Amino acid sequence: MAIDKQILDEVALSQQEYDLIVRRLGREPTIVEIGMFGSLWSEHCGYKHSKPL
Repeated sequence: MAIDKQILDEVALSQQEYDLIVRRLGREPTIVEIGMFGSLWSEHCGYKHSKPL
């Protein structure tokens, strides 16, 4: 599935964050995984700053 800027904007992920996710997973994430990263890395939750990937 092609991930475009609109999808990343909907889950508040930058292209750099998406690229990091791909590198760490070693594959393209599913749409569900993208949503989960968007939630976990949101300013509200802040897990990006408190938990290692």
